[in-house]
Amino acid sequence: MSKILIVLSSADHWTRTDWSHYPTGYWAEEFIVIHKKFVAAGLAVDIATPRGKRPTADEKSLQPEFAGDDAPRFARYLADLAPQLDAPLVLADVDMAAYIAVVIPGGHGPVEDLYKDVDTARVLRAGVG
Repeated sequence: MSKILIVLSSADHWTRTDWSHYPTGYWAEEFIVIHKKFVAAGLAVDIATPRGKRPTADEKSLQPEFAGDDAPRFARYLADLAPQLDAPLVLADVDMAAYIAVVIPGGHGPVEDLYKDVDTARVLRAGVG
């Protein structure tokens, strides 16, 4: 079975230029929509984060003001994935030869941790199997 690697941010804040912290994380819809499509296509999907830390969904991405009528559905989907989200792969241990693609969902979280993470850079430079 073909495998996809989704790299999620585990940052729970974004450091602004004034050094204040803005609560954030990965944008739930950007993760959920692509995860669902891969699974529906019969692909295995692994989730990895820097140091294997639990990824943080941006709370705003789960609120009706931002996610509309999908907010409850998004929350349920993440709850159903809790076992996988609670124990993501350690990005440093990932062998990219096992994957056909790598996906990095957005949000403000990646701006805090993924852009400067050496293991994220290694995964992207390695390409896919």
